[in-house]
Amino acid sequence: MAIITLTSDAGNGYYTAAVKGAIYSEMPNVTVVDITNSIEPFDMLQAAFILKNSYSDFPKGSIHIVDVNAFTEEGAKNILILFNGHYFIGADNGLFSLVFNNIPEKKMELTLDAAIDSLAFPMRDIFVKAACNVAKGISLEDFTRPLDKLTERTAFKPSIDKNSIRGLVIFVDNYKNIFCNIDRETFETIRQNRNFTIALRHDEITTISQKYNDVAQGEILAMFSHSGFLEIAMNQGAASTMLNLKKNDQITIHFDD
Repeated sequence: MAIITLTSDAGNGYYTAAVKGAIYSEMPNVTVVDITNSIEPFDMLQAAFILKNSYSDFPKGSIHIVDVNAFTEEGAKNILILFNGHYFIGADNGLFSLVFNNIPEKKMELTLDAAIDSLAFPMRDIFVKAACNVAKGISLEDFTRPLDKLTERTAFKPSIDKNSIRGLVIFVDNYKNIFCNIDRETFETIRQNRNFTIALRHDEITTISQKYNDVAQGEILAMFSHSGFLEIAMNQGAASTMLNLKKNDQITIHFDD
């Protein structure tokens, strides 16, 4: 049975319901899974972070519809990508370049647009049709053409010198855990076994934990989560609220000379 996932900033109103209705009208036996439809409006970085850390847990052959900031540029193409055995469908607005670390196996431009009178709701009218075509086993050549290159978007990189890393909060999850754009490899490369201090407004962390209950309830900790990025959390608490840290706030790691 085919699996189609949805990642969007559409919320839980009629937009999402209409998309699901269109899928089931086309393929009543398909499985539709919401990765999330609660992306902050137009926030491609948040969408890329969530998609990057969730899609690979689905079976190979899953089809992922992504609709965030689909109209970011006039004339942006609608595309289909095959990467790591998964199909991704959405607008060529640079979001997918934030998801993939390597070159996709296939990148195609959808040719369904010309057959549709209204393009005001591409997630329902174009992306759903493309996803169902894939699920039905219709040849990609029947509704796509080769795409030379993807639109690229560069995520903010942390600022680095020999004694510090300055990064940004890129995501706050439902538990108010804070994720930064500092990965373990960057941290260890600059650290070189030195002591360090993670500066968090009026708090500091000087160790890396392995799990949340490495510290007492209500205490702050830092760990490298399954996402590969530095996570600031509170054991059974709301770190972002207690620390007054939100998306795009700076986090600095200082290393001893």
